[in-house]
Amino acid sequence: MAKKPIKKAISKNAVLKKSTASKKRKFPPKKISNDGVKKGIKKTPSSPDKAIRSARLKKKVPNKKHYWLDDARNVNKIFYVLVFICIALVVSDAFYHKHTHYEFEGIFGFFGIFGFGLSFLLVLASRELRKFLIRDEDYYDR
Repeated sequence: MAKKPIKKAISKNAVLKKSTASKKRKFPPKKISNDGVKKGIKKTPSSPDKAIRSARLKKKVPNKKHYWLDDARNVNKIFYVLVFICIALVVSDAFYHKHTHYEFEGIFGFFGIFGFGLSFLLVLASRELRKFLIRDEDYYDR
């Protein structure tokens, strides 16, 4: 009886390795054992559920763009850069002379605290204002 050929299951990492490693070096050919079967090849899943799962892993989404802000590490970098800039601006408040009109303007970090407080109040006011300005979903279709 003729043996059925074993199909190679391609993992996600194997595709990535193939695209980058093929340029660098060539891999040695697979060794064939005494019974004529190649060693080191993964067998296809035996159950239908496993076959469906492995097919999902192999499936590539065509034309899906990957933007640089999709990566959480890049978002964290931006966050920490903004935190550093805010801290540097508050610290720089101690190194220059202020010509104030009112005494409370001379408090260390006053304008940063004032700006944050007013933007917070603006958000709260807009939430309340929304209740009066909201329209039905089909308002412009009528």
